[in-house]
Amino acid sequence: MPLAENSGSTSYVAGERLSEGNVRVPIMLIIGTTANIENFLSPILSIYERGLMQISTTRLLALVLFVLLSFAGLAYLLFLQFFYPTLIPGYGGGERFFLTGANDYTFQIPWFAYSRLHLTLQANEKVELYVDGGYVCDCTNYDFIIEPGEEVLILLKSSSSVSGRFTAWQEIPFENQLLALSLLMTGLAGAIVSLIMRSRPQG
Repeated sequence: MPLAENSGSTSYVAGERLSEGNVRVPIMLIIGTTANIENFLSPILSIYERGLMQISTTRLLALVLFVLLSFAGLAYLLFLQFFYPTLIPGYGGGERFFLTGANDYTFQIPWFAYSRLHLTLQANEKVELYVDGGYVCDCTNYDFIIEPGEEVLILLKSSSSVSGRFTAWQEIPFENQLLALSLLMTGLAGAIVSLIMRSRPQG
């Protein structure tokens, strides 16, 4: 087998004579094949990248939603603890009263309990206290507890001018507290899981 040697523009390789033009043919064939592979894989890679972006966007959206959910639970819990007890429909946190000659030294008020209601009577002088028409006592201070769904009619009488106030606060229903805690814990748990999943490298 003759050895390879160069002679002008003609080459002898392993007994085969190749011109410069023939040498470029397999090179162009390889380049063309590579381009075809790239064209074939380009749509697949594009779909894959869009899928990763979609997954990342979905996880980010889930993280935002869970954070908002936890904030909603926390806000509702704070509302229940600091505002709900004194937000009694129709009364707020209490009611002032005045017994004068203009009202014949009497005052009556109905109280309805939406949840367990604690009611305190405070007067600057003794008054006759009646609950639902029944005499209770002569007093300047008295505490009531009205169960949920109940309504009582309180009547005050005196022989002279008296002023005072009913102070009221309602207990927080258990189901409301459970709802607030559930929202808070679900939001926190979901946010933590979303952060863990986002921190993992994509496989």
